Amino acid sequence: MTVTPAGRLALSMSYLRTTLAACAAFREWVGAETAAAALRRIHYEGLPAPKGDQFTPAELSRYRPYAFIYPVNFRVSRLEGPSNISGVLDVVLEQDAPEDFNSAPTSPANMLWFNTVGRIMDDMAEASDPNGTNWNSGQLAFHTVDMYDWQCSQPDEATTQGIWQRAMLAVTHGGSI
Repeated sequence: MTVTPAGRLALSMSYLRTTLAACAAFREWVGAETAAAALRRIHYEGLPAPKGDQFTPAELSRYRPYAFIYPVNFRVSRLEGPSNISGVLDVVLEQDAPEDFNSAPTSPANMLWFNTVGRIMDDMAEASDPNGTNWNSGQLAFHTVDMYDWQCSQPDEATTQGIWQRAMLAVTHGGSI
């Protein structure tokens, strides 16, 4: 069943998804020529359910690279004037890592990954107007994008999850509507 985002929390998540898909660095990373194609790589709260009890490494690899978005906190306030919304939405970026992957932070594979994540964050920052609101434009106005964690698969996970790299971003947003 498809549900159309209508409430402020759901719209915030939808607008962040649209903003991310519009970023050239994100589209390049997922191999999408258009924002519409990039949207197919951005999921809410996680991947669709696996066909069996759990994903196989091959199934996960077919999804990667991908992003998913979920809310961390959300606030609506109205003291005077228009309503204000604010909150934090998390974006998780995940990709397959090279077979010769080394989990050291300064390994070539991780430095390339950090370059990719940094370009995506730069594009996201360029796409937003933190002094106003893009609420009616279908894109999310946000103040900051922080990478608060990064992870990589451990050797014992390779047989069940494949070899992957992940970055967790926190997007702080807010504005009048």
